[in-house]
Amino acid sequence: MADMTIWKGLFEWSLAHQDGTAPARPLPESERAWLESAMRDSMIDLAKRMTEIKEVLDAHTATDAGAGTERDGSGSSPEVADASAASATGPSNSSTTYELTPPPAPAAVAAVSDAERLLEELLDIVESIDAARDLATIGGLPTLTQLLASPAPGLRWRAAEVAAACVQNNPEVQASFLAAPGLTERLVALLADADADCRTKALLALASLVRGHEPAMRWWLESAAGTQTLVRMLRNDPDARVRRKAAQLLGYCLGVDAAQAPLAASEGLLGALCRALSDEADAATREAAADLGVQLARSWRCAGSAMRGDAAFAAAAQAALARLDALPREDWGAAREEAEALRALGRVLAGEELWEGDSAALRQQLAVVPTSGAAAAPLALT
Repeated sequence: MADMTIWKGLFEWSLAHQDGTAPARPLPESERAWLESAMRDSMIDLAKRMTEIKEVLDAHTATDAGAGTERDGSGSSPEVADASAASATGPSNSSTTYELTPPPAPAAVAAVSDAERLLEELLDIVESIDAARDLATIGGLPTLTQLLASPAPGLRWRAAEVAAACVQNNPEVQASFLAAPGLTERLVALLADADADCRTKALLALASLVRGHEPAMRWWLESAAGTQTLVRMLRNDPDARVRRKAAQLLGYCLGVDAAQAPLAASEGLLGALCRALSDEADAATREAAADLGVQLARSWRCAGSAMRGDAAFAAAAQAALARLDALPREDWGAAREEAEALRALGRVLAGEELWEGDSAALRQQLAVVPTSGAAAAPLALT
């Protein structure tokens, strides 16, 4: 019997390269055999390729652990090893046209640059929902968990980026990542990483993990102290990208669970927003801060009075509005969304209430988790 993964790849290739103008014709057996041979040479079984990449990356992390260079000073934990051994049924057959060079033998991979290239290739593969599911099936989550603690920052943030791509709008994979021993803990640990790229990609992965998935959101808010962590990052992180993404994720969390709003305020959210609104160098950070301020006002009955009672916050919001008013006309289009959010904040400071009521209604946003067909809208973290 012909290898169906090869014919699936041929079908996908044909769809991408035919224009529908030529009539179909029966394929003679000789041409069929030639095509099978040619496709075997040019098609890649992605599940097999992921397994090859995993083996090479496992060899790399084992070398790090054996040399005692892992960031937390430990090798593979028993839990991670058990998770790798407990890989379930075989992966689905998926293949497509995919250009690559043959993988180096596991023992030959010592350079960080080799591992980085393999993670970039893996990122391309797992953008397919089926491939993302297969990564968990072949035991790839313990591999990612180890890489998240690599001594090389380029491997840490690339592993987090792969995790983000896997869980985006994929409830089954979100559940498997949430249950993977040590994986979520290492993503949280990356939020305090010295490397800004690692913090940025960890936020991206966590945002993708909790988006539209109630158990992950409950873990983030209740077990990982997500609200408090995001407020601290918005207030203290030296990197504008990290502050912006922290503001965006916190706004989503408040929209899902309004009960987090007074907690965020008690952690110093208004002071953090004051700093972000005063950021003259980064319009995107100001816009994210203004959006977050509006969401705070919608989620918490006392937000308006708290904002009006905080002289520094009120001054920062008014200064941001004045800065927009002074923009040249040709720059108005680029600042439109920031202006809309800041004007809404201005209305709150003028006494308008935006509070939307009991958080029980807002929690319904998270109650319906997409399973197939319609997917949740992606969380923008630009």
